[in-house]
Amino acid sequence: MPCSAPHCHAYANLPQVDFSGQYWMDIFELALRDLEDGLMPNPNVWCNREIKFGLLMDKTILTQQQWLTTGHYAGIAWSDDNRPWLIHTRDCAKDQVKFLRTQYTTRY
Repeated sequence: MPCSAPHCHAYANLPQVDFSGQYWMDIFELALRDLEDGLMPNPNVWCNREIKFGLLMDKTILTQQQWLTTGHYAGIAWSDDNRPWLIHTRDCAKDQVKFLRTQYTTRY
């Protein structure tokens, strides 16, 4: 059943990008080759590195977007100079701050 509450549609007009072609070539086909070679690929890690925190982050910076939604679970706080900082959440089982910090600092 679709959500009918007003807040459910608040982000309907956000810009979207499609990296499915790049995912197919750079992640999925590579994973298939690794499987055929008897290896155990981890396409989720590759996708985060190459697509989500690669192409998507580059696109976000190039278009000067202020926010990027990735579906990861983390808290946010603001520094004295109005810069966002990742902070740990109350739910340690879901918290992904350590992962997100690694992704951001290794690329930018």
